[in-house]
Amino acid sequence: MIKNRNLYGDLAFAETAESLRVNLAAMQIGSEDRIVGITASGDLLLSVLAAGPKAVVGFDANSSQTAIAYLKAASILVLSVEDYKKFMGLEDMPASMRVQILTRVSRAVPNRSRRQLLRMGDLVAKGILNSGMSHMIVELLVSMARFAMSKDTLALFLGEHGTARDRAEKLRKIRDSLAVRRVVRPLLRRLAPRLKWLLFPHRFCVTSNRPEEIIHDFFTVFKALLEQGIRANPVLCRAALGELHQEWNRHLYSETAFAAIRNNFGRISLHTADFTSGLQEIADGWATRVYLSNMPDYLSDEQLKLLVMEVKRASAPGARIVYYSLYDKDLLPDLGPTIPTAELQALRDGDDVFIYPTIMVRTREQAS
Repeated sequence: MIKNRNLYGDLAFAETAESLRVNLAAMQIGSEDRIVGITASGDLLLSVLAAGPKAVVGFDANSSQTAIAYLKAASILVLSVEDYKKFMGLEDMPASMRVQILTRVSRAVPNRSRRQLLRMGDLVAKGILNSGMSHMIVELLVSMARFAMSKDTLALFLGEHGTARDRAEKLRKIRDSLAVRRVVRPLLRRLAPRLKWLLFPHRFCVTSNRPEEIIHDFFTVFKALLEQGIRANPVLCRAALGELHQEWNRHLYSETAFAAIRNNFGRISLHTADFTSGLQEIADGWATRVYLSNMPDYLSDEQLKLLVMEVKRASAPGARIVYYSLYDKDLLPDLGPTIPTAELQALRDGDDVFIYPTIMVRTREQAS
């Protein structure tokens, strides 16, 4: 039953699961850059658009992701930052008013996406940023933690008090406890082959054993995340605590960013297609920046080869290619050389999300 219920099938990502700050630093966008990337929630591509590039093209196989990205862009055209936050669910607004705004702003959205958005009216009425599978998973894990931990221990890991050293010591005691060693970890190992279908996109589960490894070794995989505290995490903070991390205000939810997005609105186009197929519509050497998110995690070896071939063809010499992975290895070593070691390490050291063990930036080889 769990395997047949693909909870990522409709709207998977209402918000990005990566740091806007790290991505923008990794891409180093200039006014002449042409970006092609995964649409996902649309947040990253909109923050990229605010940086003033020449063009932004997004592809996503999930039509719901295309629709929500268009909804965000169209809303920014007519709403202030505060009204946008209310409409999207970051702050309170009557459901009926959200539906009215949806009807109005969706007129600026392409017809196919508009029809899909109108079918998603219930999600919009609740505040669409409070939907999405990734948001639901964080809420579920916090609810489970409330049941399994004392109030003080939970507050410690949420970052409401204590230091990273306090959390590291508490985590060590939890991992070494008899209950975790004899009961929790063996139980997670047994349940992982089933739980993975609830917690991860099915395509990732089909192509990889990594979801099972993440589940049964949870305390090790997310050690840095837990030691930092959830409040300091720009991706998890709001779903876990109901508070918006300041990184969002600095890189997207500001009148400066909104004004830039409005000025550059004609430079973005979003399409429903898997990324490799979408790239085939891009001219040779067109893209100066490529953003893959962790999409390679979902691909077979053969599909990875096709992706590498298309990225190389569509990228200009010297193009920066940014991608993530839930694996602790690089899936795309053939894309080209990495950026300088010190620069890449600085990006990784600056990551405060701690979801992806691999953060990579490669460059397309310069023409000989």
